[in-house]
Amino acid sequence: MERTAEGGGDDEPIRRRGMGAAVASQCFGALPTVFIQSGLLLLYLISLGIRESTALALISSLNLPDLLRIFLAHHAEKRGLKGVGVMAILINSSGLLSLACAAWFPEGQSRWVMVLLGCALVALSSPALGAIWFPLLQALIPEAVRGRFFGVLRFSWQVVALIFLGVCTTFLSEGEAMHVYSNILLVLFVLQFFRWWFFRKIPDFSPPPSSSDSGVARDVKAALAWPGLASFAAYVFLLGAATGAARSCFTLAEKVTLSLGDDRVVLLSNLTLLGNVLGFVMGGWVIDRYGTKLVFLVGHFGAGCLIASFVARDLWPLPLMVSLGSVHFCLGLVLSAVSVAVTTEQFGLLPDRGRAVALAMMGSTTMLGTAFSGFLASVLVERGLFSSSWSLGSSQLGPYDALLTLMTISVLLLSVTLGLIPSVLKQHRHIPQI
Repeated sequence: MERTAEGGGDDEPIRRRGMGAAVASQCFGALPTVFIQSGLLLLYLISLGIRESTALALISSLNLPDLLRIFLAHHAEKRGLKGVGVMAILINSSGLLSLACAAWFPEGQSRWVMVLLGCALVALSSPALGAIWFPLLQALIPEAVRGRFFGVLRFSWQVVALIFLGVCTTFLSEGEAMHVYSNILLVLFVLQFFRWWFFRKIPDFSPPPSSSDSGVARDVKAALAWPGLASFAAYVFLLGAATGAARSCFTLAEKVTLSLGDDRVVLLSNLTLLGNVLGFVMGGWVIDRYGTKLVFLVGHFGAGCLIASFVARDLWPLPLMVSLGSVHFCLGLVLSAVSVAVTTEQFGLLPDRGRAVALAMMGSTTMLGTAFSGFLASVLVERGLFSSSWSLGSSQLGPYDALLTLMTISVLLLSVTLGLIPSVLKQHRHIPQI
């Protein structure tokens, strides 16, 4: 795909159309990610007859190929961002179709092949899309309107995601779960055509690569040597390792320990997303006025207390769904505010050269930490290191509550690593998540 040459003010209509196409593409493109992060894919795998610990390991494995993001970012800068993006959308669509078709096969080897193929394709597409999306928008969006654009972009896809989860909740309350999930995946597969259609309409204003550009190894070495970047990459890895599997454990505790219906579990996930929406706004407001470290500190202790509150849900003087819903909403708010702080710190740390590679490095460390968290949780449950039933006062809890208790301790202990976060900006300017 060819880059679009800049032409000063003459390219403004092209940029405006490109911004509209980017918003539309993201609205369709965010839905598969929401399907995974909200626990719907985890519930689907369980409905296919896959054990909870194995399903958790499969979900965690989706983050492993994120190591490729560094190489894909470097390759995309050389060969063109849109070409890599189109290929990634096609791969992602194929993965969604494979996962949807798994329900059509009888339980056994054929179903496993479809599940593994689908997970592999979705996992491979994720780092490619992550490597090109922000560099493409950074070149497209004029700095004067960048804040407003990201606000519209974030609000748009989150509203679409809330509607999507609401519709999923309705259908799950009326039909057999496995086939409902399969049909949802088929709908997502079809919607990726619209994602591809709008993505192709986004012009590529990224500058052509210089003939003197260095290789990926040299860019990685330069990024690691940049002041503060390596220590912050270590911090975000630890943050992902401490909290990465929390939402999956929430889902499994609600499904297995509390025996809630899938429609109720998805409803609670919708409350988490609603908290995300408010958290992005509040996080940006606090960072603009007080800096990122306050958000990190409050986020650590807040997340730890909220995860502990989930475990102690029966001690609340409220109905169970109200207690769980309150924890989901507040945790979504806190974690999204922390994610804005992480993004703000990342953009303040970008080196003068090889920015796409440096950004990919920090994104990869976060995803690898999340993958580590999920794999560790899966192994601990599979090995039977936690009792299938234990008590906290009069409350009967399960193995996923034990994992959440361990995460609570880890999150609180991780607050001592806040010293790894450099103070790179005197007045922070937040960059919303997209």
